[in-house]
Amino acid sequence: MRKPLLRALARRLGLPGSVIDRQKRAIQYSTGVAGVLRKISRREERSVSAYLSERFERLKRGFLREG
Repeated sequence: MRKPLLRALARRLGLPGSVIDRQKRAIQYSTGVAGVLRKISRREERSVSAYLSERFERLKRGFLREG
């Protein structure tokens, strides 16, 4: 529902069709974050999911110690 409204607004604002009709991509792919996470997790010899889970747990433990 949101996408058609945003595209109509973009047309009214005069944005070029190449921008308006561009295929939607998830932000992690558009920004390159997914590639960076793959590279780091490979270097750590982990899957992206395992790497992120481990980092989250470390952050959580650190936060709980400080609080």
